[in-house]
Parts: sequence; C-alpha cells; structure tokens
Amino acid sequence: MLSWESVSGATKYKALIWENKNSASQPEVKSFEVTNPPFRVRDLEAGEYMWSAIAVDEDNQESNPAKQQTFKIINLPEIEWVGGSEASEYFYLSGKPSLLLRWKKLKSTEVVDWRYRIKQSNEKQFSQWQKTKNLGFNKYLSEDGSYEVELEALNAEGITLARAKRKIVDVKMKPLLPGPQFASELPEILQSDKRGRLEVSWKDIQGATKYKIQVLDSRGKVYKSQEVERSLASITKLKPGNYSLKVQAVDEHKRLGESSEIKKVIVPKKSSIQAPKLKNVKVK
Repeated sequence: MLSWESVSGATKYKALIWENKNSASQPEVKSFEVTNPPFRVRDLEAGEYMWSAIAVDEDNQESNPAKQQTFKIINLPEIEWVGGSEASEYFYLSGKPSLLLRWKKLKSTEVVDWRYRIKQSNEKQFSQWQKTKNLGFNKYLSEDGSYEVELEALNAEGITLARAKRKIVDVKMKPLLPGPQFASELPEILQSDKRGRLEVSWKDIQGATKYKIQVLDSRGKVYKSQEVERSLASITKLKPGNYSLKVQAVDEHKRLGESSEIKKVIVPKKSSIQAPKLKNVKVK
C-alpha cells in the first residue's frame, strides 16, 4: 500500500514504480493513475522497488516527482490446501449450497488466526475477510457456480505470515442416484399371490447402499415400507385391494434417490390370509 499527502489543486495523481537494480540501463517505470491516495499495488514479483508520486491539476499539468522511496516485496510461505491448489469441484449433499475447504497446518508457532474471503468468479469484489482458528471452514453460499477463495495466516498482531494460492472451486449439488429400473420380466401390473405375498426385482444402481420399497394405498399414503440391500424384495401380508409401488436407491450419505416408475399392484380378494380370530367377550 503506497500513500502520500493530498496536494491542494490536484485532481489526480500518478504513482511511479520501478525495480531498484544496480544496472546502467534505464529501468522500466510503471505508471498508475490514482484518484486519491492510498494506492494498493498488485501483482508485483518479489524484489526491491523504488517509487514516487506526481500530482496532476485540472489542466493536466504535472508537479515534480516526490522524493523517491524504496520498498520490498517478500515471498511469503505458502499455505497448502488439502487436495491441492488446482481448480476443483465440490459437491454439497442437499439443501442450501455450501462450500467446505480445508488446509494444512504451518510449522510456524506464531500463527494465531486464519482468515479467508470468497467471491464468485464473475464478480469483481471479494467478501469481507472472515477469521477462524480452525484448519478449514464450511460456509453457505447464495447459489451454485464457480467461486474463488483467498487464505492467509496471521500472527497476534494481525500481520500476514503466509498465504495460499488462490483456490478456484466449482460448487454444485451431488446428484441423487437415479430411479431403479424394474426387471424386464415383470408385468405392467403386479399381482400378489393368494397369500398376499408379492415379489419384485429391479436392476442394481451403482453407488446404492440399499433400496427403499414403498407400497401406497389408493389415497397415496404409505401402506407398507421396507428396506433391502439387494435388488430383490418380498412383500408379505398384503390385504386385498389396489395399490401402487415404487423403489428408491439410498446412497452412502443416506439420501433417497429419484423414484422408480410407479407400478400398479393388485391383491386378489380371495386372499388366503387368515382373518383374525376374535375371542369371547367376558362381561362382569
């Protein structure tokens, strides 16, 4: 950050920066137009530099350069991101978009805080710095998309001790597992046997840890529900009537996937399920 006192009558300034080299050749001077001090210099490589400033009035007349001063750019130690600094993807599981990032601990014992800031890649401004004492953060975001993250390590005085390479992350929801496809040999309308027993099968879904089968009554309410680890289920003790059936895969995060197609189920009225046997009522 370069700063100088404002000059009466000046409408703008020029900040002049060049490398301080012991060379007979004329150094390359970089000129930056500045409305008001201070001025933050960006993207300079490590090394020693000299700088000055010129005031410019409304007629575009320039003052003499201010007394030259020097400053140094020092390469800070690098903070390593867990998983590397390359652009990557992050899949949140459900609900509101979020981003989880972690980094590795530094050897320095002077680090008391970490600070990070985030912006969407299509935005110019970063968010305000957020501090944490943890080696990572999990933050809610406004929407899916490409985000950029900057990270620094601070000492007790708030001085930056180390910096990570800017991390670019594409944030999106982890897709749900697709709906299972019923076995091709199954008829369009399923029918149980006379005992109210129904067998149903489907094709395996990669990534599924188990499957949830639901039998719905005519009002769409769950009549029977069970979970199996194979792509085959036997549903028993169905009462006579018309139902519908669906299957969903469950992933490693215990999330229900998309539903299969809805199959109609008929349980014959001549079911062999034994009717309940009533006991005699005793009246005292």
